[in-house]
Amino acid sequence: MLRKWILIALIAPVPHLAAAPAMAAEEGFIERFEGAWTGSGSARRNIDNSPWKLRCTMSGNSGGNRIAINGSCRAAVIASRSFGADIRYNPSSRRYTGTYTGARVGPAKLSGRRKGDAVVMTITWPKPVNGDTKAMLTIRNRGNGQMMITLTERLKPGGPVEAATDIVLAKN
Repeated sequence: MLRKWILIALIAPVPHLAAAPAMAAEEGFIERFEGAWTGSGSARRNIDNSPWKLRCTMSGNSGGNRIAINGSCRAAVIASRSFGADIRYNPSSRRYTGTYTGARVGPAKLSGRRKGDAVVMTITWPKPVNGDTKAMLTIRNRGNGQMMITLTERLKPGGPVEAATDIVLAKN
């Protein structure tokens, strides 16, 4: 009987040892978001509006299993909107979850996974936006000092999903 338990102990995976290399790889990815960022892009509120040209400043704070990106984007002198994403990585589920701020309907829930050099997350709005409570947020960072943030959603109720916000940032 003792030999059977020893054999099971030798072949059974040890969860904390298996997760260590994966978490180290995620920590390296997460560290890419650290620092000050500036850039530009465009945003549309709905299908009836022309895209606004944006100038953005963001700061990224990262550590361990957390990415926090906060800043604002300005459309000429007309409007300014804050942007924030506070995201945590869970090594056991390999999922990113958190909160998105900056929408006119209030803070939204984020949930998704890393796909290559991007974190792709579903946004769940607290109230419908253009008739829908879901959208997608993709934050891409290839590690070359450039970060791209894209929000895709329906710009009219029942319409196709398309880019509503598209921002390219460079690390200062």
